[in-house]
Amino acid sequence: MTFTSAKPTSKLQYLCSCRVRLDDEQKHILKNAYNAIKAAHTPEPKPSIGGSTIKADTIYRVNSRLGLCDLTITDLLNTRESIALTTVLSLQVALGVVAVTKEDVLKAFDGYANYVFQIGQE
Repeated sequence: MTFTSAKPTSKLQYLCSCRVRLDDEQKHILKNAYNAIKAAHTPEPKPSIGGSTIKADTIYRVNSRLGLCDLTITDLLNTRESIALTTVLSLQVALGVVAVTKEDVLKAFDGYANYVFQIGQE
């Protein structure tokens, strides 16, 4: 079976999914890109008078593209041991950076397939 970039027209015979354990460098790339976008779209605070407050609404492009709030994105990047590969890829596209490459994923799948097909061979 070969896989292409086109969406399959029938059900796939083999389903492959994975979660990614981002290393410190990969997390750093994603966090820096997210913080830069967030900072670029956060307005400067206006001075307040007495007890008055001013409310400013901000919309970050990354949040609207992913449909995730700041808390969820921060949680994904700071506290999760692993993140679904599709979520990492969506984050990369929304942030305009690359932390996980296709080659990284193919190498991991190849290593996993080698491991799985050794089961029962020993």
